[in-house]
Amino acid sequence: MEVVSEACFCQALAEALDGVAGRVKAVTGPGRSGAIASVYASHYLRVPWFPTGVPVPFTLWPVLVIDTAIKTGASLRKAARRATGLTEPGPAAILLAAF
Repeated sequence: MEVVSEACFCQALAEALDGVAGRVKAVTGPGRSGAIASVYASHYLRVPWFPTGVPVPFTLWPVLVIDTAIKTGASLRKAARRATGLTEPGPAAILLAAF
């Protein structure tokens, strides 16, 4: 396990978020690591944050679904389905793994 300082976390997150800035209208993230990253992302991008499982209104799509850990991507896809209410979110969600 790697211990990451907050400064390193913020820098890596900012670099990842710069690629989606201006393209998303809301943010959410699965689990603990996704919740932390999504709150940071919400502040950085200046868009609303939604807890996992809370449907994001379609007026705030596309929603960024962010996490800091990824193996198969299943948790990101599941969070995207829960946020949009769609079985295949497609362009309604942008998935991002920051680390």
